Amino acid sequence: MAAPSEDLKFERVLTPDAAFIADAAQIFVSVMQSDPLAYALTGANLSLLPALITAMLSGHLLVPGEGEAYAARDANGALVGFQVFSLPGKLLFATEASRAWGFDEYVAKLSPEGKQFFLGMMPKLPPDTNEDHELERAAYWGNFAFIRADYQSRGVGKVLFNLSLERARELQAKKMGLITVNPANHSFHKSLGFRLVKHQICKSPWNEFDIWTFDRDVGAPWILAKI
Repeated sequence: MAAPSEDLKFERVLTPDAAFIADAAQIFVSVMQSDPLAYALTGANLSLLPALITAMLSGHLLVPGEGEAYAARDANGALVGFQVFSLPGKLLFATEASRAWGFDEYVAKLSPEGKQFFLGMMPKLPPDTNEDHELERAAYWGNFAFIRADYQSRGVGKVLFNLSLERARELQAKKMGLITVNPANHSFHKSLGFRLVKHQICKSPWNEFDIWTFDRDVGAPWILAKI
């Protein structure tokens, strides 16, 4: 894997705003056009992807104490990659405050079948404890990690993960965790010290897809890329 270009700037985004969310959403949509989970979560209507990711990012980053973001920017300040993590104890869309940023509006756009599937895949809402999400709730959880196509395989993701590991240690989280539906990502996650802990085969009314869950101990070392 090539080292990231020296003209890139990497940072934790201390005050995410609507402009950051719009830029991150654009990268997400460009990368996820052939993703089977995205196809299922939009009820086979990929034109809804911008509304989905905007609601997800807004609900997680514009509500204090829910999530944190990391950014890679080029010399002109353009976003070329980002990551979003849930703080330990938090789940995506698990609070009224986080759902107030477009959750209901997105659900209303879905077909009846799409709505049923989407609500079933999202974390169950309180007071249900939803034991299937025990790791997600306990860990510094990576909800999103996306790199613009022209910057992929250039070490950008590794540097962003370095920053998130340092932050997880500051927070004294015991675990980091994430999921992927793309087996091509496995070797990358394993290179960062993640281990496979669960594999699920999921079915929607439109397709079938795999979900792999990875975690790593925050205290375990990995070789940090230089920033």
